[in-house]
Amino acid sequence: MRVPSNGCTCNLVVDRLFYGRWIDTVEVGCRSVGGVVGVVCNLNGRSRTGGRSCGWNALAKDVCISSPATVLLECTFVSSAQQKGSFSTLFACTNMIYAGRNKLELTKVLSDDEALINKKLPKELLLRIFSYIDVVSLCRCAQVSKAWNVLALDGSNWQRIDLFDFQKDVEGPIIENISRRCGGFLRQLSLRGCQSIADGSMKTLAQLCPNVEDLNLNGCKKLTDASCTAFSKHCSKLQKLNLDSCSAITDNSLKALSDGCPNLTHINISWCSNITENGVEALARGCRKLKSFISKGCKQITSRAVICLGRFCDQLEVVNLLGCSNIRDEAVQALAEMCPRLHYLCLSGCSALTDASLIALAQKCTLLSTLEVAGCSQFTDAAFQALARSCRYLEKMDLDECVLITDNTLIHLAMGCPRIEYLVSITVVASFLLI
Repeated sequence: MRVPSNGCTCNLVVDRLFYGRWIDTVEVGCRSVGGVVGVVCNLNGRSRTGGRSCGWNALAKDVCISSPATVLLECTFVSSAQQKGSFSTLFACTNMIYAGRNKLELTKVLSDDEALINKKLPKELLLRIFSYIDVVSLCRCAQVSKAWNVLALDGSNWQRIDLFDFQKDVEGPIIENISRRCGGFLRQLSLRGCQSIADGSMKTLAQLCPNVEDLNLNGCKKLTDASCTAFSKHCSKLQKLNLDSCSAITDNSLKALSDGCPNLTHINISWCSNITENGVEALARGCRKLKSFISKGCKQITSRAVICLGRFCDQLEVVNLLGCSNIRDEAVQALAEMCPRLHYLCLSGCSALTDASLIALAQKCTLLSTLEVAGCSQFTDAAFQALARSCRYLEKMDLDECVLITDNTLIHLAMGCPRIEYLVSITVVASFLLI
């Protein structure tokens, strides 16, 4: 259809709401601008109280009719309640009627329900598609239309959330809003590095998201035992908890978790310097499904704590005791005896250990694939030769500062452990690919 070059009036009938109020059509005088129809910005719409037709009582900045079936509207607008705002969108029209020499009437505008993708795909399938989208993309999708806003913000799409990239901006109210939005759908949440988060937000999270299974609170330094107490009361399905560098956490947190979170399989309490053997013992007695225990830098953890872990948590596969300098041979021997599934063990910095520890591991933990013993200066060739004979699945080893070993250790490891591909030895840090 040919659009008149001068004096044309567009009667735009839009099925939309602004601040919940129906507003009538906008009629604007048009003129030719470089071959494209533009708008003289001087006409307002008329208010109407009834009917489905609506538009904006607006002072139009720019309207461009780029084809017989498309209208691009960019304007500032005022509702009948004198509320101001701005709007920019592309309207595709399903029907156009040439109503007179100088008047073009657009009688119907594409709505959310009429969008092709919403017609072709059922909501269940769109929800499924949205479930694969990251947090940022979901927020963008929520701004596309009302229909997509409902779908994108559906709790089922927010089962796994990682806010590490936004850690500087994440504060308590954001976590509380997420908790309300996700509710029982939330399964996994990472707040790694979000140092502004405090106990109040965690209490809300625990109450509103009782099905959460994986929580990463690494670096949330304001959290105290009150948070773990809340998890204990409301989050019985919790399986993984990372409290790395939450320095205010004490034994009370581990005691609470042992009472209310029996399904816990992974816990990281690294650099929680207030935790002692009492907390670890309570945890071991109540959380017997533990598979991973990481406690780097917890200097108050003793042999007694490790022995309790071995006695009650026989499914342990990953243990990291880096820097736990109070550990003695009897602790490693108990761990080896009771936890035959162990495949990752870090004893770096446990300088009181002797060959007896490695020999026990060689005899009982034949599935070991990673062993880190940097700084264990009492280990000798004999212990590593025992490992080389029994632990044929070894792939990575850190022997830095094991000053008593010689070339014989490296030769035996090369011959007895065909899978080994990374080896740090003596005080010279080097990597060897052994074929």
